[in-house]
Amino acid sequence: MKKGLKFLFSLMLVLLLFGCKKEERTEPIITGLPATATIVEGESIDVLEGVTATTHGDVEAKSSIVITVEPTTATITGSVIKPTEPGSYLIKLTLVDPKDKTLTTTKTLFLEVTPNVQVTEKSRVIYNFDELSADAFEGFVAKEKGIEVDALTLKEGALVYTPLVMGSIDHENQLFKLLSLNANTTYTVSLDVKANKALSGVAFVINGQTPGEWSPYAGSWGVEIGTEVKTLSHTFAVETTNNAAELLLNIGGNANDVELTVLRLVVIANSNPQSQTLAFTDLIEAGDGWTYVNDAGTSTAAVTNGKAVINITTPAGGIWEQKMYHKPLALEANKVYKLSYTIHATEDIKYEYIARTRSQQSDGRDENYIWSGPSLPKDETRTVVHTFTTNDVDINDFDMFFQFGNQTSAVIITISNVVLTAYDDFSENVIRFSGMPEGFGNFEMNPSSSTIYVDVQNGLLVYDVDTFSDVDWHNKIYIENVSFKDGSKYQIIFEAYASADVKGFFAINPMGQWNPKVTDVFQLTTTKQTFTYETTNLQLFTENIELLFQFGSFGNPKATIYFDSIIIVELSE
Repeated sequence: MKKGLKFLFSLMLVLLLFGCKKEERTEPIITGLPATATIVEGESIDVLEGVTATTHGDVEAKSSIVITVEPTTATITGSVIKPTEPGSYLIKLTLVDPKDKTLTTTKTLFLEVTPNVQVTEKSRVIYNFDELSADAFEGFVAKEKGIEVDALTLKEGALVYTPLVMGSIDHENQLFKLLSLNANTTYTVSLDVKANKALSGVAFVINGQTPGEWSPYAGSWGVEIGTEVKTLSHTFAVETTNNAAELLLNIGGNANDVELTVLRLVVIANSNPQSQTLAFTDLIEAGDGWTYVNDAGTSTAAVTNGKAVINITTPAGGIWEQKMYHKPLALEANKVYKLSYTIHATEDIKYEYIARTRSQQSDGRDENYIWSGPSLPKDETRTVVHTFTTNDVDINDFDMFFQFGNQTSAVIITISNVVLTAYDDFSENVIRFSGMPEGFGNFEMNPSSSTIYVDVQNGLLVYDVDTFSDVDWHNKIYIENVSFKDGSKYQIIFEAYASADVKGFFAINPMGQWNPKVTDVFQLTTTKQTFTYETTNLQLFTENIELLFQFGSFGNPKATIYFDSIIIVELSE
């Protein structure tokens, strides 16, 4: 009997102790409140829209949130706040645990209320794409028997020469363009050309070592041009400055119904090139300069036939955990450097190549001469080229590295032909024949490829993209140096559609910095739509603006994008 009572007493004591143990509660949680918001005077904002709130045990508590606002010149009705005047407001959402008042969570929203300025249209600029720009032919002229003739047109982003009368000698039908050449510089001048039928006896000449005389820098005669694109190219040295050198492409002596098409002109200029090949002989820290590091996952690295071969059998979780780097290099001040390498992979990969000085990563800075994160399709071999310019100080700690971790499958990656070339000066000018208005331009980076041109007949700006990049600004159309005037605000209206559903990114941004006034992601379909964007405030000063239409990074399919019109409207009080 006593043992039974003792057992019952012990059991009751245990239950009492555990039953009275204080519950450990967690702090309330508020999510979904943005850090900042902007509205116009007279508008209101529902600060609980999109917000979720819970207390301990995931108990829904949105209705228990307490809302306060400073200054108190704003009215609060439920969760809707309506400021009574322009200015900056601090809004706080506070949630207290119902059983433990010491557990409190507060989230803040900084609200900017801009003046409700009544504006009217002051001016507008309309781009209807129904005419070519004044410099659409990029300085090319057609000559027949030495006389300029009106025989040039543009067709889908290419320059087309249709002879009026075909001569019997090559120089009697000529494409002509003046070139400006600098002293002590080596030039490579290339033309991508084709014809509607085979041409023979073509001459491609860079003339004018002695201005006004027949004194070629370089030339080729008896050239054949077919219906497929062919690159004609000359490399030559220039000793003295010449602002009247002549590019000549002579096609006389061929059939009467010929059409010659020039897709692009590329002029590369460089002076005093000094190249070094960063060869692979081993991949160990004490070796030739290249080292491979595997911090996670499983992989091996070896040099085969002068190529670095990285065999990743188990990809690491972080891209930085499987990487190859080179020991620090010395670079000269005030030089242009071109860095190139060739890469191949047995599966689809995404990798990073980074080049920087150690000082660019000190004192909280995160800067690079080169940062790229490209994708490479399975079994593609690609040569990648980067160009950068050093500043006024010699560099002794230039680092470069490839990062291969975080792949989706096992893969073998091969790197070869890493070459670093220094120039006193270097430039590459690619001339296409888009016919776009002044200020318009486009940019693509490998592997993206596209053609852009004004279709005058249909009044369209046509952006025909074969391959979209995985970086937004690697496929873009831009309008630069648009003057936004002091005391005005601006509205941008554009009409556009595409051959397939395509996403795009639009921004109104000051030139030379990234501080956009407007950003948005828009969706194009096969039906023409009108998009309208407006800056919030009147300009406090006049500044040059760029308008950006960017299409990379969205996984867009091959597509042709059509702009029917772009309108810039100036609004003022």
